[in-house]
Amino acid sequence: MGFLVEFYSSKESDYPGVGFPSCSRVLARVPRNVNDPNGYYEELGLYPWATDDEIRTALRSMFKRYHPDGTSPDEAKFMRFKEIGEVLLNPVNKQRYEATKEGELFIDSEIRRVIALEGIDLNEVATPFDDGHNEDREVFFDYFAADHTEWDMMLAQDWYEYLVQVAPMVAYTKSIRIMLHDGNPDWLDRAGILMVPRRWKPNSANAFALMSVLLPKVVETH
Repeated sequence: MGFLVEFYSSKESDYPGVGFPSCSRVLARVPRNVNDPNGYYEELGLYPWATDDEIRTALRSMFKRYHPDGTSPDEAKFMRFKEIGEVLLNPVNKQRYEATKEGELFIDSEIRRVIALEGIDLNEVATPFDDGHNEDREVFFDYFAADHTEWDMMLAQDWYEYLVQVAPMVAYTKSIRIMLHDGNPDWLDRAGILMVPRRWKPNSANAFALMSVLLPKVVETH
């Protein structure tokens, strides 16, 4: 007896993306974040489009410095970077942070502290986050998923970034569409979809492994 799998397409959802990325070296540009409303990336010494690995590396450096047993113990700064990590390393919180509108701030403990000192009612100044139908929301590429999870959107964007980077190595120049699932890697030729296992970590090595093994068949036959 087989298991029922729920098919998800971001393009047909209430929160569609901008289509699928081209692997042409001329046209392909994975949209990157440039928004840093509270200065989290700046505090870490990073650009707003830093990768998760770069964020983790920067946070580890800050933790080692400001931890009570670190080189420059500072509890306030340690807790500050701990909170930054809870936002930037959580796909949902990160997406909400980066989707904060221009001129507004992401509500964190520091903002709450300032608001409390000023005697302002948070409900009077806070704007509810809108997961959809927001013209200023973050731009992302579309993707497919089997049994969609809340982490898939950010995971798909990370995969696209690496897949587009390695595409020239296998002479693949067409658009690429991925489906996240819990099975093994595969290429659905008729649908033109690269099946990417959720358990695989998005990085250059894994992207090259996927494309070098699965996509040469596509390049040879098209």
